[in-house]
Amino acid sequence: MNRGPRAALLVLVGTLGTGGVAAPALAHARVHTVPSGVRIAGVRVGGLAPGAAAAAVRTAFAKPLPLVVNGTKVELHPSKLATAYIQPAVGRALSARPGANVKLVVTVHGTALRATADAPAFTWI
Repeated sequence: MNRGPRAALLVLVGTLGTGGVAAPALAHARVHTVPSGVRIAGVRVGGLAPGAAAAAVRTAFAKPLPLVVNGTKVELHPSKLATAYIQPAVGRALSARPGANVKLVVTVHGTALRATADAPAFTWI
């Protein structure tokens, strides 16, 4: 009795059937996260999913920067003076080597920065 082709066909069908059930479960199990120890502009994002990494950088970028100018305390609000390109940085972080510090590209809003520099606290400029 030659079972070779029939046995091979049964094994193939069984393997495909198992793969059809297991593949969707494995697809949901694969969550891309930022490699361990990676930072974006100094913000720790290692181990985070892309959305969480973007939120962490966005939160850090939104914090006011305290300055003392001529003895006067001033707070600069980065989100009012510049635009941070967070999504591209997260994309680079996903493929960065563990422990890397990924640069955050920022463009400065010239008009807003000049208006801030013209404020009374910055009269020394």
